[in-house]
Amino acid sequence: MAIENIRKLNVRSPYFVEVVDEYLGGAIPPDPAPDPITTSDSLECSDIMYFGAWVGIRRFVLDTTDKQFGDYIFSIANAKVPIKFTTYIEGDTPPAYDTIGLDTYANQWLAETGDDASLLSSETANPNGVTRNFTFTTSAADVSKNIVVEVFAPMATENDMSISSTSCQPPVLAELPSTTNFVTVISVAVSSVYNMFVNGATVPPSDINIKLNGTNYPLPNVSANSGIRLICNDASPDYNVLTNNFPYSRVNGGFPIHQRKWSYSTSGNAFAPTLVPQELVSGAVTSGINELVITTAAGIACNVDVRIANHVVSNHPLIPGQRVINHRGDNSYNKISMTGKSINMGNSALSSEEVFTVKFSNVNKKDVIINEATYKHEVALNEGDSVDQIDDIISQFPIYYIL
Repeated sequence: MAIENIRKLNVRSPYFVEVVDEYLGGAIPPDPAPDPITTSDSLECSDIMYFGAWVGIRRFVLDTTDKQFGDYIFSIANAKVPIKFTTYIEGDTPPAYDTIGLDTYANQWLAETGDDASLLSSETANPNGVTRNFTFTTSAADVSKNIVVEVFAPMATENDMSISSTSCQPPVLAELPSTTNFVTVISVAVSSVYNMFVNGATVPPSDINIKLNGTNYPLPNVSANSGIRLICNDASPDYNVLTNNFPYSRVNGGFPIHQRKWSYSTSGNAFAPTLVPQELVSGAVTSGINELVITTAAGIACNVDVRIANHVVSNHPLIPGQRVINHRGDNSYNKISMTGKSINMGNSALSSEEVFTVKFSNVNKKDVIINEATYKHEVALNEGDSVDQIDDIISQFPIYYIL
């Protein structure tokens, strides 16, 4: 045997293996193909993502945390170069791939995958590529698990192909106080409101924007201690208090009026401190994480006080069907789990929008839970240069009981 027809196993090995030259009637087997590169991307509800030119396996992951189970609808659009795809719950065994794409790539598709053109579509009927809408249905066992749309592209895709999540299930709603015997109350009050750059200018209430889970709750006015008090129940006004006095404090001195009075307004005076509790519409709060966002317009300064409290509820002692939000002033409660913070918003050196965000959970349960709290504001770097800064202030939201 000629020396050129043998190959050493490795540099250190004393052993050799015979290699059959292809010109002598055989062929050296090719090296096995490498595994395709696998990447993962987060796909949000109602989001669209473009593939770009890539080859490999790509997993698009949709987080269903705190969402109801049922149908989730996806769409792959403008698929010209053929791909394979499948959908499954993360951690489960993926089902067989489906195939979409144009038959103009049939020969290359056969060479790359060994599949014929039977699952490919005509370019004449689909000049912009194939679009496929498909539904994945989750069950009760899949609640808060990730849905994975896995796409395998053995050939380089084209830029205009996309995937989107066109329909998701709504969030799981917070339990009602009638079930849990607790109700969450969110209070936001403002004070010291003024325009820092225009002396004496009137500040409209819309310059301080308050949103809960994306829904706007306008301030009645910007007089000192005006605000909103949101009761996390459905819209039927069946929750009240036994006394209007001292919901969160037992004394007058040193405490702002929104802690000393449950509700207050002066009829006919649009500039008097005003806070009238309101019950939320059905579906306004979820069983998972809820988001409260207070945004001040550029140039506006104010103090914002946020209180989140979980109150015990009970039946009214005299009125059938009337529910009572027990608080400190009526001496009929056990404990109120509560947290809150006052923050001065606005920067006299920089005219910029500022954002105070609080994310909380455990709505209408015994204890308040704060999941995240941030303060976004602009800070100066050099003369004429600034940057947005986001401060983590969750440590400034201690949970305590009002006794």
